[in-house]
Amino acid sequence: ALDSAVPSLLLQPPVENAIQHGIGPLQSGGTIEIEARRDGACLAIHIRDDGQGLGVDASGGEGTAGIGLANTRARLRHMYGDMQRLDITPRPGGGVVVSLRMPLRRSERPD
Repeated sequence: ALDSAVPSLLLQPPVENAIQHGIGPLQSGGTIEIEARRDGACLAIHIRDDGQGLGVDASGGEGTAGIGLANTRARLRHMYGDMQRLDITPRPGGGVVVSLRMPLRRSERPD
């Protein structure tokens, strides 16, 4: 997946959320993992943290997307239509996984 094109700043909101809302509130430690792999004709990217997990929002439900992730979701939809996904899921034992899926495109790198 190293030669795959990823839209500029697409990973910034989920990684920032993992830092700020996931591992930031912990007393110590915390890990963020970023994985990118080819999955058929798609690029799958997973951002995992082992932080405090999904919080409860003001309506009493689990919080799953703030402005940054909502904008990322809208941007993916605009760029790729129905050929994309952004999922936010809790990790067993704590933390969150943000999974992005989009059509695989090769980057235009000079040799």
